[in-house]
Amino acid sequence: MPLFFVLRDSGGNTAATLGMMAVMLPAFFLGMYEKNGQPMEKLLSYYVQSRFVRPKIRPYKTNNYYALLMKGGMTHDPVLEKDR
Repeated sequence: MPLFFVLRDSGGNTAATLGMMAVMLPAFFLGMYEKNGQPMEKLLSYYVQSRFVRPKIRPYKTNNYYALLMKGGMTHDPVLEKDR
């Protein structure tokens, strides 16, 4: 709102209105945009985490239960314990 009054003196009502709209559009976009039920703030935080915070190369690691069974070792499998 103060931006409107500052720009109105130097550029007139039209320029002040356009300037005020340009300042308010990002805030309106953040408040109204949703993708897959998530607001834009969440999507931006996920993007920053995946792009800058987390490591670029994530090694693929598995627990090979079959190889452990062939060795004769004992495994701890929560799925099998659930059935008992």
